[in-house]
Amino acid sequence: MTSLDEIAATIENLPAVLGALLAPIDPAVLTTPPEPGEWSVHQVVGHLITGDGPAFRDRIADIVGGRTEIAPFDPGPPVESRDFDSEALDGLLAELTAERGVGGVPPDVDDR
Repeated sequence: MTSLDEIAATIENLPAVLGALLAPIDPAVLTTPPEPGEWSVHQVVGHLITGDGPAFRDRIADIVGGRTEIAPFDPGPPVESRDFDSEALDGLLAELTAERGVGGVPPDVDDR
């Protein structure tokens, strides 16, 4: 069985793993969707950034807080409202690292 600490470590390590896997790839490839209507790699990282708070952290806080209903989350608008393809991968991964609260408590969890 996997412990909560192991799960947390996996979640926290994802930005570093992505950075290592994606570093050798041409940035033009990472910012080009594979097909019309699909997301580029940068947009997928953007989805992780924009979804971590409302889709995961907030929902976990709600569950721990005893709420019986979990709020829905539509990933499209947050991703589509920002041009992730114009941003550097290193910056996006740093933002994802910060969003995941690596090295400490994720943002806003203490305020719940």
